[in-house]
Amino acid sequence: MQSSKIGLRKWLVAIYLMVTNLKGVSSRKLARDLGITQKSAWHMGHRIRKALEQGNPELLGGIVEVDETYIGGKERNKHEWKRQHRGKGPVGKTAVVGAVQRDGLTIAKIFAAVTRHEIKRFMERTVQPGIQVSTDEHRSYAGL
Repeated sequence: MQSSKIGLRKWLVAIYLMVTNLKGVSSRKLARDLGITQKSAWHMGHRIRKALEQGNPELLGGIVEVDETYIGGKERNKHEWKRQHRGKGPVGKTAVVGAVQRDGLTIAKIFAAVTRHEIKRFMERTVQPGIQVSTDEHRSYAGL
């Protein structure tokens, strides 16, 4: 926002629109809503997204809960040509592992496969050593 010819009110409205919209805001819509050019709205959008990026979060401490989930639609709800026909469960879905500190601080990561090695690396990068970790009985969590 510094050294910008766009007023503070427009920046604040743009931030509000980008944060409250579930699916994001295109630069064309932002330009229409703010009454500025599309090029300026595109520039603002990039600056706002950069400011909203989370830097290196601190390591989680206290009591941390770790679990995995699989994101994706049911096979029966997909078009026939998109179905993988490899069974039920996590087939064709994206694995996401999350670590949640009791005060609400959360770190999540997308995995190609949930393996013991990958979980261990994730835990080393996100959780302080020697703390209490609560998990379910998934085999990948054994030895944590």
